[in-house]
Amino acid sequence: MVEQGYQISVCERPVIRGQKFDISVLGKPLSHPYLVLKSPDEVIGEIHGTWERAEGYKQTRLAKSIELSIAFASVVGQEANCCMLFNKVSFGQNPVNVVRSYEGEKQYSRAFSEIPVLNGNDEVLDIWDHAKYIAEKISALKIPYARYGGHGTVNCQTTLRTVMRKAFIPRPDSDQFSLSVPGWYGREKINPESINSALSFS
Repeated sequence: MVEQGYQISVCERPVIRGQKFDISVLGKPLSHPYLVLKSPDEVIGEIHGTWERAEGYKQTRLAKSIELSIAFASVVGQEANCCMLFNKVSFGQNPVNVVRSYEGEKQYSRAFSEIPVLNGNDEVLDIWDHAKYIAEKISALKIPYARYGGHGTVNCQTTLRTVMRKAFIPRPDSDQFSLSVPGWYGREKINPESINSALSFS
């Protein structure tokens, strides 16, 4: 844990479902990065970028199949077109991006690596609260989700990086991660105007 005060870290774990495909495409497992807030005694909370089907939270078997189909299409740069197609014919099963905030420990014990990015006292708690607010607003945008991001889509890495940028949390470089982060470095694909519009609502 932390010696004193509070600490925000970027943790990562490998994405398990579809891992063989990820390794064949990326050369190593796909990273699921997430933010962790810690005190000297405990994990206070976590923030995760993920996806849900357009018409509800549960990831159904059909929705998971669609998510992997979009990943296959991304190999040839067709993820955006594939998302558009499934948006028309999948009856709300198409994946859209969301960012979830959790109280207490959710996945910290499963972290493959950890990168501390911010230490301090009460000001860190204020920054964390702001990050949770941004996460909520970004989720409301329901941006099409693709496993590797890019070409008009986003993934969990893209949105987490955007949350960190808007909350003024330092962002590690892509080479600091142990796993593959194709949606991280230099690929912030969420339209800034969309974010600023979302954040204008109270």
